[in-house]
Formats: sequence, C-alpha cells, structure tokens
Amino acid sequence: KANKRSVPLEMKSQGYRDFHSFSKACPQFDTKCWPIELGELGSGCVLYFHFLAFLAAAMSLMFLVQIPAIVAYAADNNLCQWGSVTDWQQLYKLAGDGGNYTCDWSDAFIKPHYLTPGNIGPDQEDAKTWVTTIYTICLLVLAGGAFLAYQHSILTERKVDAATVSPSDFAILVKGMPTTATDEQAICDFFRQFAVRGKDDTEI
Repeated sequence: KANKRSVPLEMKSQGYRDFHSFSKACPQFDTKCWPIELGELGSGCVLYFHFLAFLAAAMSLMFLVQIPAIVAYAADNNLCQWGSVTDWQQLYKLAGDGGNYTCDWSDAFIKPHYLTPGNIGPDQEDAKTWVTTIYTICLLVLAGGAFLAYQHSILTERKVDAATVSPSDFAILVKGMPTTATDEQAICDFFRQFAVRGKDDTEI
C-alpha cells in the first residue's frame, strides 16, 4: 500500500513470479513443532491437532481399561447357548446347570474369537457384574475427558486469538441495513466517522 501497488505487483517487484512461488519461499514449520505454533494459520489448525491428540489418548485409555473384560470374553465360549433353547427361562436354568450344547457356528456372523460380550452367554451378567462396572467407568471417563477437552479448546482459542491478528480483529459485520443503502462511498464515510468511539477519521 505504501508503494501504491497491488499485492500481485508488489510480489513481482520483489522477485516472486506469483503467489505460489511466494508461499514456497516462506519459512516452513518444523515437523516436530507443537500445535500451538501453528496459531498463525488460525485457531482451527491448532484445535484440529489437539482434537486428534484427545482421540488418541481417549481410545488408548479405553482399550487399557477394557483389557480385563476382553480377557473374560476370551475365557468363555457360551455363544451356543444363545441359539440352543428358545425358552429363556429354560435356557437360564440349563445354563446354570452347565449344560453342553452341540452347535455349528462356522456360518454364524459373530464368532467366538470376536471376543464380544455374547461369549459370556445369556442371562449371565450377574456372574460378571464387574464387566458392567468397567463399561460404566469408560463412559464416565470419556464424558469427563470430552468436557475437559472442550474447556481446553476454549482456552486455546483465546490464547491463539490474543497472539495473532485475524479478520475478526479489524472487520465488522453489518446486518439489517436499509435496501436503499447502496452508495458505497456514503457507507464508507459513515463508518469512517462512527466506527470507533471518540474518532471521526478511522481508516477504512
């Protein structure tokens, strides 16, 4: 602006063929830099990588907490009990007596090695109440982690906004203007005079 040239002309005057060549000459971020260092690209970039880190940490923690339940599923193979008897009361009684059932699950969609809760068998949740407790803990930890991640995202956005300049720092959004307000010069003069309290020569 000081040289009274447009941005493309100014780049060419400094030896850049176009914006692409100019961007290639800009310093690059280090591969191992912290996400907060990407703040000059906008808070969205920082929050994106923070969100990925939260997901990785949450999924890793959920896996570790559920290892005992997975071990319990691997120790049982009671899937046959789900299809052997149609009467649930009779099935519960036979399961309690430790009955053996002959079945072929080779064509079944769910296999025992999938390590699902179905391996425990029907009506056996009372025998492993601690499994339900584990899932309850997972739910509470995930909900608490999501709340903390949300609060952290708010603080991060404020920190990035305080350290960088974005269009929201110098631009305004006007709504509800009359349909007759079509003179751009008149609108420009109005905001020059009234945009900032105590000033009547705001640069537009």
